[in-house]
Amino acid sequence: MLKIVDVPTQLPDGWRASSDSRGVVIDAFDSEGRMQGSVTVSEQVRGFVLGVCDVRTPPGGSKYAGRGWKQQLYADAVAALQAVWARQAARQRPI
Repeated sequence: MLKIVDVPTQLPDGWRASSDSRGVVIDAFDSEGRMQGSVTVSEQVRGFVLGVCDVRTPPGGSKYAGRGWKQQLYADAVAALQAVWARQAARQRPI
C-alpha cells in the first residue's frame, strides 16, 4: 500500500508523492489520470533519478547542501520530470 507523503515543493495538479524503500517516488499523471512518468528522490543520497529505481550518489558528490537544499532537490526533480514530459508531448504532436 502506498504511503502518500508531503514534499517541500509544489507538485502539479494530479501528481502524487509516496514513500518507497528507495526514497520518495513522485508520480506524474495527465488530466485523464493516466500515469506519465516517475522520479525517485533520495534525501539520504541528496539526489534523484528519473524512473522508479535506486538513487546513487552523483560523481563528485551531491550539489544539494546548505540552507534550502531539500526544497531545491525536490524542485529540480519535479522540473526534470516536467522537461521529459514536455519533450514527449512535443514529439507526439502532429506536424
